[in-house]
Amino acid sequence: MTYGFDPAWAGERDRMALAELLLDAVTIRQLESIGVRDGMRCLEVGAGAGSMARWLAARVGPEGCALATDIDTRFLDVGAGYEIRHHDIVSDPPLRAEFDLAHARLVLQHVPDKDRAVANLVATLVPGGWLLVEELDFTTSGAVGPLGVRSFARVERAMHQVLAEGGFDPAFGRQLPARFRAAGLVDVEGRGGLSVVRGGSPYAGWYRQSIAALRPRLAASGLIREAEVDRACELLDDPGFELVTPVLISTRGRRPEPGAAPA
Repeated sequence: MTYGFDPAWAGERDRMALAELLLDAVTIRQLESIGVRDGMRCLEVGAGAGSMARWLAARVGPEGCALATDIDTRFLDVGAGYEIRHHDIVSDPPLRAEFDLAHARLVLQHVPDKDRAVANLVATLVPGGWLLVEELDFTTSGAVGPLGVRSFARVERAMHQVLAEGGFDPAFGRQLPARFRAAGLVDVEGRGGLSVVRGGSPYAGWYRQSIAALRPRLAASGLIREAEVDRACELLDDPGFELVTPVLISTRGRRPEPGAAPA
């Protein structure tokens, strides 16, 4: 599996922390509606800096289990109540089918073989177990109004082209429900939400950090001039700039019980 952002970049821990700040509340609402409770066995794939692994560990308690996996575990905290394992959801042997819940966020849209990733996640579930995957859909994201619309759009498009070299799909979020059903899951449901934010906000800061992380690759690509990258970063610090965020699409599905009728 490849991932578009280098964990060794000096600001990657801060970029992940901003993503947690922006997205954890949405994820927690999804997990609560699924019914995560004491004693459940839960898998967090692409656990990043570990915020959701910590939440799951606290929720399932000592009778349950929370396993956090990633292709780079440097930001995960030993002793935080969850297990840690280096694991690639695409290329490593699938984990055993022992989990009541598997969750991944902002992971699969970076994976070249997305169908295999979904199949391997489904394979970790016990019958009746739930899969929750959350991915961003950038189809309608972008600047609002006249300030910086064209320059920001060019930078965002260049970022997506650079990331696409590793398999990134900016419209992957909306594809999840169909892929879940194709993988045999039932009770499939996809929900999404977006915000309109100003420059200087935490969401704008996350965008700015993402641009900074990709800046060397953007410069080497020849897709965008450095002056345009500088302008996008200035806009993201400007309270007069407004941005429609990408849609975070949360998709859930359940592994059917043996002998259950097809959905």
